[in-house]
Amino acid sequence: PTARWHASPLPARTIWEASRAGRAVTNDLQWLPEATLMVRIDCQARAHAIGVRSCALLDACHAGHALGTALDLAMSTAPSTPMDADLLHLIAIGAFTDTRPSSKTRTHHD
Repeated sequence: PTARWHASPLPARTIWEASRAGRAVTNDLQWLPEATLMVRIDCQARAHAIGVRSCALLDACHAGHALGTALDLAMSTAPSTPMDADLLHLIAIGAFTDTRPSSKTRTHHD
């Protein structure tokens, strides 16, 4: 599995998804900041909308912080709201996965 994330001041994910699907970006596009998690699992790439706090959590984990410390650092970006929904969303979309090859690519020896 591979994961990359990015917070953009532009609707980068929306533009990328439209381009990838062969759709034109229309004039009604809302030019709002977007944060995106790109994951590739079993050779399939997917883009997921995430929040800025999720980016902060991923940055802290990538920097080598233990999960508890990473959660504390991420929560400092918006201390008045709990982080549980962000963490559950990241787990559900594959941000934290087993780094071993999937059973589709794993070789078994008897």
